[in-house]
Amino acid sequence: MRISATFFAWWNTHFFINNKIFFKKSRTKMFNKKSITDIDVKGKKVLVRVDFNVPIKDGKIKDDTRMTAALPTINFLLDHGAAVILFSHLGRPKDEPDPQFSMEPVARHLATLIPNRVNFASDCV
Repeated sequence: MRISATFFAWWNTHFFINNKIFFKKSRTKMFNKKSITDIDVKGKKVLVRVDFNVPIKDGKIKDDTRMTAALPTINFLLDHGAAVILFSHLGRPKDEPDPQFSMEPVARHLATLIPNRVNFASDCV
């Protein structure tokens, strides 16, 4: 079973599981679509695209607003038994990997925001 999900941040409205589109619950009744709260994620791996392109200076996060905006989604998935895989980008590196655009400081900061262990995959570009 293939499972993938996309969240650009809390304000985005859609995500995918098993190549089917779902919408987060809207404040208005404009859409009658399923939301993340309607799906059983227990025991499933959920790939979440987050907007963690945050300002970093000297290896420290200067503004974690985008990270804290994604916490309700991340915590919901974790609380409901999902294995959460987050992915994002930092800056716009040119032809090859550039250490100044590493997501490692972001992963360290995320570990202070959630109670779960955060693993960082250093071999991904």
